[in-house]
Amino acid sequence: MEFLDVLKNRHSCRSFDSNKKIEPDKLQYIFDCINMAPSAGNLKAYNIYKVINPVDKKLFSAFCSYQLFISDADVILVFCNDKLKNYEKYSQRGENLYCIQDATIAASYAQLAAAEIGLSSCWIGAFHESYIIKYLNLHTGEIPVVVLPVGYSK
Repeated sequence: MEFLDVLKNRHSCRSFDSNKKIEPDKLQYIFDCINMAPSAGNLKAYNIYKVINPVDKKLFSAFCSYQLFISDADVILVFCNDKLKNYEKYSQRGENLYCIQDATIAASYAQLAAAEIGLSSCWIGAFHESYIIKYLNLHTGEIPVVVLPVGYSK
């Protein structure tokens, strides 16, 4: 698919086919594309958590203001910035800005890669940060930035 077609065809999906699973090679392709995303100093000051368990996905729907469609996606990717990875090299600017940019650029690459291979996603920014931090047992300085359900559109 041409890049412009990917951009034109990508949309926010709020209705996933919960019975259709993402093929492992497609999920790997998304992660390979994420790894090509630019980041400040190539430090990749973010971490990605993959949520696949049905019970966990239902909890994430609750964490995300009860957006129930999230639990129907085959996988939920949680992009978290990591303030500590950039601090040593970039001080406050790295801690407060670059790590957020890195995580959002990575999430954008994931969305575009998914669209290219026939998958759908939805950028979720409305969530209870403290619930996700506690549930994923995130370390100090690690903050959720984007919740990205990915799957086949219904």
